[in-house]
Amino acid sequence: MKAITSRLESVASGSDVATNLSVDNVAISAIEFLQSHEEDLNNGNLEWQTALAGRSFLLSSLSFHQKAQADDTAVDDITGVENMEDPSPLSTLALWGSADFYSYANKKEGIDLNGDLFSAYVGVDLKPQPDLLTGLAIAMNRSGVDYTATDDSQGIYTINITSANPYISWSPSDSLSLWISAAYGRGTVERKEQGKDGSTTDSSNWTSFSAGTRLQLWQSPQTDDASSSSKLELKLDGATAQFMDIAVQQARLAASLSRSIPFTSGALTSAVELGLRMRSSAAAAVEIAGNINWQHPRSRFSSSATARALFAGGNQKEWGVSGSLNFSPGADGSGFSFALSPSFGHNSSRLDDLWSLNNSDLAVGNNAPDASVKGELGYGLQAWDGILTPYSDFSLAGDGSRTIGTGIRYSRSSSDLELDLRAAQQSSPSDNADWTIGLEARIGL
Repeated sequence: MKAITSRLESVASGSDVATNLSVDNVAISAIEFLQSHEEDLNNGNLEWQTALAGRSFLLSSLSFHQKAQADDTAVDDITGVENMEDPSPLSTLALWGSADFYSYANKKEGIDLNGDLFSAYVGVDLKPQPDLLTGLAIAMNRSGVDYTATDDSQGIYTINITSANPYISWSPSDSLSLWISAAYGRGTVERKEQGKDGSTTDSSNWTSFSAGTRLQLWQSPQTDDASSSSKLELKLDGATAQFMDIAVQQARLAASLSRSIPFTSGALTSAVELGLRMRSSAAAAVEIAGNINWQHPRSRFSSSATARALFAGGNQKEWGVSGSLNFSPGADGSGFSFALSPSFGHNSSRLDDLWSLNNSDLAVGNNAPDASVKGELGYGLQAWDGILTPYSDFSLAGDGSRTIGTGIRYSRSSSDLELDLRAAQQSSPSDNADWTIGLEARIGL
């Protein structure tokens, strides 16, 4: 469900046609990935779910259509108006996909739990009308939990669900969109207890129905002068699902209030987000997050700060704070640059994860929060019709692990090409050090 709502929001914002196909997202950085999972490879613990985590792709024919129109655009000799043919529905055809993986460890009702959640979606959609989007996504969801009870009994509980998910979205205006989605599939539940031979497997149909709306409740009037502006947005979703002998109903409310205040020395923007999930079979989950950003339009300096907290019932909680200080290169990418990003705790927003119907409660990591800091220093030079940037970077974690690297990066905006050759020393808390050398390539097609 999270992947479908993310797809609908990207279409509504117009970001789905910004890039044709991001090869990097598909998996071009294989060398860097294998190096970062060297220990798992040596131990034989690297699974394909982990390899796909965080990967996504989008292939849209609309980008090709718009480029062809731009090349063939003609101007009427009498009216002076550009003649551009309206795109056909097939020109809006898009193929997309994403995968997500999350692991957690906590204790609930005296039982130690170590679990993971994996989901993968592949979908295709098109726009029969400019304000209407319809599509179909195939979803695969897997959740597994290793448990140890108070009586020292242990076991593994695994759920696998595959489903087809048709969806439709209608956006009559920039401030309002409505969507509905249904799902039908098949799933299995496997239980295996330690010390017992074999396992028990049950299967059942999976059905669900969901709907939601995105609404811009208020926006301050726009004026020609550089006055402050504010905006209040609301997201409201509801869903019901049936699997085995369990029926789940849930609702999610997310609100975002943002404000931008211009000054003679820069622009200050701030936002507060609130997410609330109510579920029939679990305690409520709430996340609140806030951020503030500062940037001058003619200055290369920018800074930001973020704080968030998540409460999921049963004393499950996450929280974190982070900040960043950046000095960007020049407009053409050349010149001195640096970035510094300290953080403490769990800093990634989980508002989207409040919207998950996978027959398991929200996976909240209750591990002790950790501190870290990352930084990079570089200098860009114009070379070979692009920018060549020698740089050094570092990463320090609260557990004593650290990474120090140096490399050289080449980018050419005209062909969406970026090459990155980097050598790094990775040190563990026990002072064991490994050297790695990797080449990462990105290209937009």
